[in-house]
Amino acid sequence: MLHVRSYFNDTMQTESELIEIGVGLLETRKYKKSIEIFTQAIQINPANSEVFELRGIANFRLFSIEEALTDTSKAIEIDSENHRAWYNKGEILKYQAKYEEAEYCYRQADKIYQHSLFYLTGLIETTLAQKKYDESIFFCTQILNEQPADVIALTNRGLAYSLQFNYQAGINDYLKLIEIGKRNSTIYNNMGYWYSKLGQLKKAYNNLSVALQINSTHPYALNNMGYVSYLEGNNVKALELINKSLEIDPSNSYAYKNRALVSLKFGQKDSALNDLHKAKSLGYTEEYGNEVVELLKTEYGIN
Repeated sequence: MLHVRSYFNDTMQTESELIEIGVGLLETRKYKKSIEIFTQAIQINPANSEVFELRGIANFRLFSIEEALTDTSKAIEIDSENHRAWYNKGEILKYQAKYEEAEYCYRQADKIYQHSLFYLTGLIETTLAQKKYDESIFFCTQILNEQPADVIALTNRGLAYSLQFNYQAGINDYLKLIEIGKRNSTIYNNMGYWYSKLGQLKKAYNNLSVALQINSTHPYALNNMGYVSYLEGNNVKALELINKSLEIDPSNSYAYKNRALVSLKFGQKDSALNDLHKAKSLGYTEEYGNEVVELLKTEYGIN
């Protein structure tokens, strides 16, 4: 436990004492107070990279994003070998969805401090977000070679494999997650979806059933169970599940595509057309591929 009593008296603290107090406040989530203390330390010594780094963390935790970015950038300007500041800047940029810039920061942190697998987690997430699936898989594998039960690496490598349409490899990683006790609705939902893409409908149904037992309102599990029902020829059940999914999350482009497929089975071409346009407007093509575009072309002659 850090000693913070001196914060409340009038005695002049040294730079190191202020840093100690500020860290104690930061660790106890008193972020505004810690910023005040770190600012005092900066006034004493404006050339200390660590204090700017710490104040940046406090600002980030208060979601003062620009201030956090300014502080971490200043920490790097003072000491370009401050790997923690590089990592923190990467975290801020990732939060802003500036994945390319964030990746650069994580690479700098990893380059400076090569003995830590921790910085690889940032590279895993930013390369995955940029659809650099091979790179993301590589970083995940680096971690898993030393820590075979690492949840972040297994989760993201499974996703990266699936996005390369290597569904079985994704399933294998998620089976390991379940084996080590990591069980939640999203894991079972993803496995159910991947099994459906492999045509293994019984396994898809079983996994999606578990997902819905854990969370009966999981919109993606409802939608994917609807898709499995569609593949099994139970279009009434499929429509019921997909509609329920869209009531919970009306922004899911994949659900509109699936509902269009069911509507086409019912001969409801106008409804299907509306849903295909909705799926396209919500970014289906960018996220999942050309299926909606192909359906518009084959069913309606729309390019």
